[in-house]
Amino acid sequence: MIDNVIEVQPPPRGVIAASLTPAIESLRRVRFPFVLILICGIAFVVGYYTVPRIAAACQVIADLKARFGYGFSAVGGFVAGVIVPETFKRLTIAGHRILPRFGELLMDGLYFIFMAVLVDTLYRWLGWQFGYDTSFRTVATKTLVDQFIFTPTLGTGIAAIYFPLRKANWDMRFFNGFGLRWYVRTVMPILLPAWLFWIPAVALTYSLPPLLQMPFSLCATAAWSLLMIVIAKREVTVPATSLTAAPAP
Repeated sequence: MIDNVIEVQPPPRGVIAASLTPAIESLRRVRFPFVLILICGIAFVVGYYTVPRIAAACQVIADLKARFGYGFSAVGGFVAGVIVPETFKRLTIAGHRILPRFGELLMDGLYFIFMAVLVDTLYRWLGWQFGYDTSFRTVATKTLVDQFIFTPTLGTGIAAIYFPLRKANWDMRFFNGFGLRWYVRTVMPILLPAWLFWIPAVALTYSLPPLLQMPFSLCATAAWSLLMIVIAKREVTVPATSLTAAPAP
């Protein structure tokens, strides 16, 4: 078991490409809502800086974030990761029931609460480390650190462990072969296509004042979760390494 955990042999040739193909094809099928969501995000950020009424409404949200801090993020994570997608499923998927999956949803809720608090901590640290302004240099630096250091390790990495492990009924044999090959087969197919959404989404997030970054990120998480539901509905079978394994990096 230990040997499997520390295995670092390079993955076979072509494994990455073969693993990525289903995920990229899935995103291609939802390209129109995918692009529309990003356009709405851009419009919101532009509107915040150019339309006084939008800025005034956002100030109410910023005041709530300032007042409740991590509590705001925790509740928002639960809403974005569980309430919104489950409500969407209930309205669009025939026969979908919530109560029979109460235990599973409770675990998912704890996961999304944890991740929201973790991301909030990341935003605070990045602000302390690189500044709270919204200059191009600051936004670009935070985006690079977020997407190429935090996301491949803690962000998508935690999701790629939690969701398949939960689906495997917490069978610890899931960790057999845990290592570089596992990362390539499990994390890379989620991470690389997800960057198409999350790199611009995160750049937009850091373009806003600090107290609005977490609320915007939670909205992006909810939108991403809905995209994953639409993808899953359109696929006859969903591979274990597909994008749908992790609603949000």
